[in-house]
Amino acid sequence: MGSFAAYVLSSDDHILTANKAFVSLSLFNLLNYPLSILPAVVTFAVQAGVSLGRLNTFLRSSELDPNSVVKENTSGK
Repeated sequence: MGSFAAYVLSSDDHILTANKAFVSLSLFNLLNYPLSILPAVVTFAVQAGVSLGRLNTFLRSSELDPNSVVKENTSGK
């Protein structure tokens, strides 16, 4: 209802007809599900960013015991 009131009160040229009202209600109904999922998507994106940061830190860290890793030359020389 607030959207319709804002539309009508924003200008004298805006007239709310039945066609505009029903189309708007249909579009609001279509947006209901994506807007309800948006907080979960943001949460998952933040968690993925934190996980990637932790993996990056782990994979770039130095070895605790340098002798525990065998490095072989794989260039074919």
